[in-house]
Amino acid sequence: MAGPSTTRSPSRERRKQPTSCCPASSEGWTKKLRTGGARSISGGPFFSESPVKLVLVAACALVDADRRVLIAQRPEGKQLAGLWEFPGGKVEPGERPEETLIRELHEELGITVKEACLAPLTFASHTYETFQLLMPLWICKRWEGQVIQKEHQALKWVRPNKLRDYAMPPADEPLIPPLVDLLGG
Repeated sequence: MAGPSTTRSPSRERRKQPTSCCPASSEGWTKKLRTGGARSISGGPFFSESPVKLVLVAACALVDADRRVLIAQRPEGKQLAGLWEFPGGKVEPGERPEETLIRELHEELGITVKEACLAPLTFASHTYETFQLLMPLWICKRWEGQVIQKEHQALKWVRPNKLRDYAMPPADEPLIPPLVDLLGG
């Protein structure tokens, strides 16, 4: 019968390394707020040494009386032009996501939305080549005014189960299943 091993297993070595679940207490972690609702995270055991820009974009699924969802086509000249997306926009410094939606829905679609009519539904996180996008999705069934095309190439009211028929940015695609679950076909 062999005696106890004098070499340590790799798992035992890992346990001896200092650990922390709080990034602020680990050496090498930095968080910097940047303009445009972006944050840079670098260093630490879970991140590369080069900063990753975090961009927060608020999106809204406007739902009409027929349970259709509004999607908007990105205009020519913008990144991801021609793709369909949920209305919304980048959260500006000092702005809450709900405030962003109220502002963006008025600027893009000419409607007035009250914060009480916005209900958070889900979110998506997607890594693009130069930044990490975090996009919460709110649902809204009540607003004032008529939806008009102001900034997008086109607007369409679409049944939730038909949203995948429209080419969307990769960050928008994970938002579809919760809408289908909530609203059905």
